[in-house]
Amino acid sequence: MNWAWHIAVTKLLKRFVQIVIAWLIGHNLDQFGIKLDEVQLSAAIWAGLEYLRNWLKVKLGIKWL
Repeated sequence: MNWAWHIAVTKLLKRFVQIVIAWLIGHNLDQFGIKLDEVQLSAAIWAGLEYLRNWLKVKLGIKWL
């Protein structure tokens, strides 16, 4: 049971970091005069980060991602 919790917490932390990065990028675009819906933009950036993570795992063999 401990192994399952370890995997769940690890995945949760990875997703949380991605969401925070996406939100920060979306939130800070106002400084450059770009006005977009922060929630939709953050979701789009998060999806892009998830795609990049999966690509790095499969194509480059980075297993710890």
